[in-house]
Amino acid sequence: MNRLLMKRYVPILLLYAVIISVLYAQVVFFSKSLLPSLYYPRGSTGTEGCTGRTPAPSHNIDLAAAAYELQPVNRVVGDIYRSGKIPLWNPYQGCGLPLAAQYSTRVFFPYQIIEDLCPWWSWDFFMLGRLVLAGFFTFIFLQLLGLSVPVSFLGGAFYMLSGSMTWFINNEQFVNVAMTLPMAMACLQNLSIRPDKCGTVLLSLAVCLVLLAGQPEIAFYSMLLLAAYGLFLSVQQATRAQGTMQFAGFSLLSLVLAIALSGLLLIPFVENVFHSYSTHPFGIRSGPIDHANINYVAAIFLPLLTELPNFFDYFPHNGVWDNLGGYSGIAALFLVVAGFFVPKIKRSKYFLFFSVAGILVLLKNFDFFLVSWISNLPLFNQAWSPRWAGPVWTFSFACAASISLAMFLEGKYSKKSVWLAASLCVAGIGLLLFALFRYHNGYVSSFFSVVSDRLKGITVPSYHFNDVKAFYVTYVAAAVCLVGALVYLLGYHKDRKQVAVGIVVLSIAELWLCIPRGMDLNWMPLRVAPFFVVVLSVVLLSIRKNAFTYAGLGLAAILSVAIDLSSPHGMPDRCDPFQKEPFVDFLQAQG
Repeated sequence: MNRLLMKRYVPILLLYAVIISVLYAQVVFFSKSLLPSLYYPRGSTGTEGCTGRTPAPSHNIDLAAAAYELQPVNRVVGDIYRSGKIPLWNPYQGCGLPLAAQYSTRVFFPYQIIEDLCPWWSWDFFMLGRLVLAGFFTFIFLQLLGLSVPVSFLGGAFYMLSGSMTWFINNEQFVNVAMTLPMAMACLQNLSIRPDKCGTVLLSLAVCLVLLAGQPEIAFYSMLLLAAYGLFLSVQQATRAQGTMQFAGFSLLSLVLAIALSGLLLIPFVENVFHSYSTHPFGIRSGPIDHANINYVAAIFLPLLTELPNFFDYFPHNGVWDNLGGYSGIAALFLVVAGFFVPKIKRSKYFLFFSVAGILVLLKNFDFFLVSWISNLPLFNQAWSPRWAGPVWTFSFACAASISLAMFLEGKYSKKSVWLAASLCVAGIGLLLFALFRYHNGYVSSFFSVVSDRLKGITVPSYHFNDVKAFYVTYVAAAVCLVGALVYLLGYHKDRKQVAVGIVVLSIAELWLCIPRGMDLNWMPLRVAPFFVVVLSVVLLSIRKNAFTYAGLGLAAILSVAIDLSSPHGMPDRCDPFQKEPFVDFLQAQG
């Protein structure tokens, strides 16, 4: 049995690792870095001696916290563990702060402990490892649903390359929890299939990891999705006259065990919430405030349109990701929309569950009146969903999109339904562009004027359509081209295995295009060129020109790396973020 599992799953894990290595070739092979202190332009402790390429200021997802707090804490925690002690207290912040009582320090999360014990240069690879594991466990979850290998692989790719993973990759407290969500969902699905003691233990360990991973608000929404899916599975079993009570009992036992195992964090954390000062104190009711701007909807499906070099304030504004928590892309949107036009088959209930789950979270984030009341419920009023619920809806859309493809490949559908889905997507792109133009010509300009008034004498850029015209035209052309390729594969291609493979390749290429790289505005249109090569390669695959297909994919990979490495701005050169500052030597010399 173990050999069978190794033969079945290890190649998939390695394939995800290979894909990440290709998409992040700059980091894996060319000594570029993802460390937040190297991205943050105000200069973080220890980086003044770093030279080489620097990123354009287009990637600033709460980097101040990651650069000034999370990254140094990793070093402190590693030093404490190496000394043979348990990291309970950090003496280097203020007059001292608790480590064990704070979620964000992640001191009891096994993956983080291993990372903290390793040298700083390996941390980039731990960041990429989170993406690989997120995709792999999403794949396992979809396999447990009975989906084919290519379709399950697509779901894993959708999630590991979603904005919740790639845009927040430097914010480890965020990505830690996002990585454990599909693991817990897979264990819950496994328990519903085989409700026994082994499944109970696995689920309890997975839920414990969700709670220990590093962010209570993401953990809350992840637990909410787990609870809703557990209830859904119970109803499914009840309709099939299966052991509903047994599954429910084992699930509740897993929850109790998980809370007990994570008590070493939960108990001091709850005490700390009530007896310490925080920028997020208990009772502040952060849930009902600061909803996402409706103009940001464009970034969910066309994320590159808002990745513009920007002035850095102390808080994250550029890219609007702080109010979205991620993106899914055009291919996922197309498949989700198309799924509603497929005749009902056995998987349609699962498709509806994940589609509705993702849509409900987004409606809440945008303060839609039918669901906005949820923000006033207990615990919901403490958790700010626009950012922290991001992994829940991106995971839900990844699952819904892959299940939709499975329904297309298994069921009967008409070309008319494919064209209808395409028309809706193209119309949606047009509406999103209109909203985005309002964003650029309104919100951005007003924001910059506020910043200029507050920080006198600092010149900041203001973008209008003429500034971004070349990049917008190429990127929108790529989006329309992607929709056309999807219509061709789903509506006109007969070999269903090639359809699945082609959609996997197209989806990965699209999400690769959206990975933030820190390029300046003049170089960003060139990023689109390899994508068109990939689309052409997929078309060649569909007409059985395999040699040309492989050559085209190789050319696209080489071209993307060449463009990135030639760019004057981009992912920064890897550099020791813990170099001793000159003033430290001076102070030590004074005794």
